[in-house]
Amino acid sequence: MIKVGIDIGGTFTDFIVISNNKLYKNKVLTSVENPYISFIDGLNEIFDRNHLDKNKIEIIIHGTTLFTNKLIERKGTIPIFITTKGFIDILDMQNEMRYDIYDLHADEVKHLVPKFMRFEVDERVDSTGQIHKKINTKIFTQLLNKLKKIKNIDRN
Repeated sequence: MIKVGIDIGGTFTDFIVISNNKLYKNKVLTSVENPYISFIDGLNEIFDRNHLDKNKIEIIIHGTTLFTNKLIERKGTIPIFITTKGFIDILDMQNEMRYDIYDLHADEVKHLVPKFMRFEVDERVDSTGQIHKKINTKIFTQLLNKLKKIKNIDRN
C-alpha cells in the first residue's frame, strides 16, 4: 500500500510518498501553464528513483495554491460567487472588519468578486449541515447555463 501527497504551488510541486512505513520526498519546478506535467513528471521521478510500484498506490491526496494565487493577484478568469439567497452582500459587509468603521470617506475595498458576478440560490443549510430547503435543480441548471455563456470579461 502506497500513499501519495502532492502540493502544486506557484514555484514548486512537492511530493511525499509513504510506502512500508518509509517516507520519500521529491520537489520539482511547477509548470504553471500545464501543472499536470509537474504532477506526472515528479511522480514518475520519485517512483523510478526509489523503485516503487505505481500500481500499489492506494490513495493520492492533492492540494494546490495555483487558484488561490491567481485569485489574490487578480489574474486569470474573474471568479463567480454563488451564495444562499439573502447573503449576496456578505462580501461587502466584511464582518465590520474594516480599518476604521467610522470613516465615512474610507476607500471602498476592491473585492475579489465584482457584484455582477455574484448570484443567489434559494436554499438553506444550517450550521450542522442539515438541509432545510433544497436547491431547485431546474433553476440552478438555468443559472449554470447562463454562467457558461459569460466569456472574455475585462477585469477593469
